[in-house]
Amino acid sequence: MGKFRDRLRDQLKQEKDSLKEDMLSSMSDQRDSLRTSLSPGLDTSTRSPFAPAAGPGKSFDRMFTMNQVAYSEIKAAGDSVQLAAQSLPFFNYSMYRVGVPLMEGICIRNNSGNDLGELHLEARVRPLENYANATFPSLRAGKRHCIEELSVPIDRTALKNYTEPERGVLTLQVQEGGRTLHREERPLVIHPFTHCIINPDFPMPVATFVMPGCRAVETILDKVMEQQLNRFGEKSLADYQKGPEHVANICESVFYALRDDFDLGYISPPHKTGVEDGGQRVFTPDRILEHRRGTCFDLALLYCSILERCGLESIMCLGIGSRGGHAWIGCMLQPGVIGDMTIDKGILQQLLDRNLVLIMNSTDFTSNEAVFEDTCETGSNFIYGDVFDEMLWGIHIRNCRDAGALPLDID
Repeated sequence: MGKFRDRLRDQLKQEKDSLKEDMLSSMSDQRDSLRTSLSPGLDTSTRSPFAPAAGPGKSFDRMFTMNQVAYSEIKAAGDSVQLAAQSLPFFNYSMYRVGVPLMEGICIRNNSGNDLGELHLEARVRPLENYANATFPSLRAGKRHCIEELSVPIDRTALKNYTEPERGVLTLQVQEGGRTLHREERPLVIHPFTHCIINPDFPMPVATFVMPGCRAVETILDKVMEQQLNRFGEKSLADYQKGPEHVANICESVFYALRDDFDLGYISPPHKTGVEDGGQRVFTPDRILEHRRGTCFDLALLYCSILERCGLESIMCLGIGSRGGHAWIGCMLQPGVIGDMTIDKGILQQLLDRNLVLIMNSTDFTSNEAVFEDTCETGSNFIYGDVFDEMLWGIHIRNCRDAGALPLDID
C-alpha cells in the first residue's frame, strides 16, 4: 500500500498491546482535544435577524447556516399600511427538504393615521397555487405587529416535477374586513429539483443530494461487498466497529467497485439554464448508473451516498480556483470528531496530518488504470496545494443531517 496505509498500519501495530479501555479513552481524548483546538473560527451557527440578541441562557431555533441563504427584503407602503418582509427569490425541492422557510420576518405597520381593526394577510405562490394566511391583531395608528415566520405549505409533489426553471410570483395581500389595504407582488423562480445550491455559507442543500437510500446505492453495494471479500477476506461493511483500517478498506472497495464493475465516465458540468445562484444541476445516483456518466460533483455525491449507506461520515470537498472548480470526497476514519457542517481548508489539513480523514479524488475511478493509492494522493494534494486558491471547503454530511437536511427521496 501507499504511505498513508503504511502509517496507519504502523500506528495500529504500536497500539496492539494496549488495553482496549486505554485505546478507547485515548481516542475519546483525541476527539475532545481536536474539537477544542479546531473549533475557534469555525462557528457556522448563525441567528435569524428577527431573533433576540444573544445572552446567557438564551438559545435559538435555527442555530445553523440555513439563515445564510439570501433572503430578499420586501418593503412596500400603501395608503393605509406599510409592509416589510423577507422572502426567498427562488425555491426548489432540495430547499424544501432542508426545511428553509419561504418567508420570514413579516411586519405590518399602520400608517393610516386611524386605528385599524383585525388584519388578514395572505401569501400566495404561483404557479404552485399554494398559500398561507395569518391574522394580525387590531393596530393603533403608527403601531406595527410582526411575526417571525409565515409557513407557506408547498406542494412537494409539484416541486418534484419541475425539470426546468419556472418563473413564478409571490403575492402578499393585506385586508381589513374584506377590504384590500395593500397588494404586493414579487418574482419567484421555481428551480428544477435537480438544481443544487453550492455555497459554503449554506451547505445543507448539498447534503440533500447525498442519497444513501436510493436503488443505485444498493446495486453498487452488492459489488462493494464482492470487492471487500476478494481484497480483504470479509464481506463486512460495518461502519466504525472494526477501527480505522477497516474504514479505509471500505473506501478502497468502493473505489474498485466503481472502477471495475460500472464503467462510469466523466462529463463536464451542464450550462446554466436560467438559474444563476452559484449552483449546478445534478445527476442523481440512479441517473448516473442509467447513463454511465457524471460530473465530478455527481460522482462525489454518489461516493458520499455509498459511504453514508455504510454508516460512515463522509465529507464533500469543494474547491474553486482560476482554472475552475472541482468536487471530491473525504471519509472520516473516526466518528464524532467534527461538529460543524462547513470545514475550512486549514482544518482539513489538520485532519489529514493527524490521520483522521481519508481524502479521495472523485473522477479517478472512471479510468481503468487508476489505483486507490493514487486517488488518495491526488485528493490529499488538492487539500495541501494551491490549485484552488480562491476557495476550498468541505461539507460534513452527517452534521448536515443532524441540522435537518433530509436526503432527496427521488430515484
